[in-house]
Amino acid sequence: MSNKPRTVAEICREINANCDRISEIASACEKEKRNRTEAEDAEYTSLVRSNDMNRMMLQSMQRPANVQKTSVQRESMRILRENLRANRSTTVMLVREDPGASAGGTESVSTGDETVTTSDLLGSGIIPVQQQTLLKPLDEGLIFSKVGVPFRTGLAGDYFWPTYEGGEATINGEKDELKATKIPLSKLKASYDRFGTMIVATRESLTQSVGLLQSIINTELSDRFVRAINHVQFSLSKVTGAKNTEGPFSSTKNIVNIGAVPKLKDFTMMKAKVFAEGVPSDGCAFVMTEGTKAMLEATPVDAGSGIMLVQNDHLAGFPVYCTHYIGDNNVGFGSFQNNPWGQFGQVSIIIDPYTEASTNSVRFVANADFGDAVLRPEAFVLGKIAQA
Repeated sequence: MSNKPRTVAEICREINANCDRISEIASACEKEKRNRTEAEDAEYTSLVRSNDMNRMMLQSMQRPANVQKTSVQRESMRILRENLRANRSTTVMLVREDPGASAGGTESVSTGDETVTTSDLLGSGIIPVQQQTLLKPLDEGLIFSKVGVPFRTGLAGDYFWPTYEGGEATINGEKDELKATKIPLSKLKASYDRFGTMIVATRESLTQSVGLLQSIINTELSDRFVRAINHVQFSLSKVTGAKNTEGPFSSTKNIVNIGAVPKLKDFTMMKAKVFAEGVPSDGCAFVMTEGTKAMLEATPVDAGSGIMLVQNDHLAGFPVYCTHYIGDNNVGFGSFQNNPWGQFGQVSIIIDPYTEASTNSVRFVANADFGDAVLRPEAFVLGKIAQA
């Protein structure tokens, strides 16, 4: 027996194999509607003990984050180069970190600020990458951290909200009989679309950049998802290719027409339309382009006033955020908590060295399913400024 210490990849592969076997045992018991046999029980105990020992080994192998980060990056680049030289396909899978996952579930090994997945890891060509490399920019994008849109990841199945219609109590005499009433129930469901993008790079550029190009590609892939979601969120019409995802201002009929010289009253009217529907003011904001904001920053509240409509990034008492996707001379206002988004399943990056092998190029293909729902259309209003 070799005394050579096992690598993280080898330990992760063993954990994954043990989990696969546990899953097989569980499936057999469920299919046959029985408990584990004596042999299966002994095997299950052995597998769980083995996984516990392997996790202890992984814990003992952890190092400070800066050292571990360098190690993971070097190992990732080494595997990528080997697969490229051997003309093997390389797959990158990003999953949510689940430190408390039990045996039989999808395992992740947390190493400081990294997440190394154990599903089909290094042995099958999967590169351990930072989970945050792709997902963190989504949390930092305009619509998530600033406007305040709820965003959930790793969803599966239906993503919906139960709703009901409110009623009102009646005023009755002392002995009048009350009439039975019902509460109409329904639900709002978030439907998703597939978002995807592809970047092509030559093998020479990947090899000679020593990881730099790979880092740039990872960042650009994530930025493209952010831009696409922002586009859907604030576009005034359905984005090309979108079947299910649509922002709150897309084809809205809740519009306030504003003159060529905007007045404070116009934006107060926009607020009034939303609040008149019983929408709370918490989390409300204005959204416009930088050009429209600049124009309002130079428009006085009234003639001769030194106070402008937009001051200190606020308009009519609410914060102002900018995105070019809403278009010039358009001002959106609403409670963005009523337009939640979700990421369904995993975000995947497929590294394909085969399709364009004749040009010595490698494809980086990213796919993810994102969906949204406008819970209360009346919580949003669009102001349209007339052309001067």
